[in-house]
Amino acid sequence: SIDGQARDLWVTAPTVADALSQLGYSTADFTSVSRSTRLPLSPTDIELRTDKSVTVVADGQTHTVQSTDATVGELLSDLQFTVDADDRVSIPVTSAFADGATVIVQRVTTGQITATAAVPFTVTTKTDSTLTKGTTKVVTPGKPGTQVTTYAVVYIDGKLTGKTPISTQILTPPTPQ
Repeated sequence: SIDGQARDLWVTAPTVADALSQLGYSTADFTSVSRSTRLPLSPTDIELRTDKSVTVVADGQTHTVQSTDATVGELLSDLQFTVDADDRVSIPVTSAFADGATVIVQRVTTGQITATAAVPFTVTTKTDSTLTKGTTKVVTPGKPGTQVTTYAVVYIDGKLTGKTPISTQILTPPTPQ
């Protein structure tokens, strides 16, 4: 198996190292069987993963590395990047990656915030025959109230990307005018 692709190859080499050398593979490539193992005359299964260049963008940094890891998850683990269940990864962690791939890890956090806002007062108008037409008089001045709204929030790489109201509570009711 070469980078996940099964192939039948015939060699006359006595060891895994000699066989890989005859086939043109580097000593930097990963092999599932020790290179010093003698090859039997019967078919032998060997997994070979060639060195690939991959760029990882995470936590505000860009890393370009050479790797023979089988999956994105193994690569991130080797680079000591932990990925939480909420985080987004541009290539699934269970997938293999191609040479020249870019893996982008976006950190997703959720939480709640509260915001206090004014509640406008209502205005009630009554006609009064004792006043001159076109004249108004405020009998009781209106006063705005206050309310607190709780929001569920989502941040991606520290930037607010979603805000959904989940509850509102009136702290002080408005006084009508």
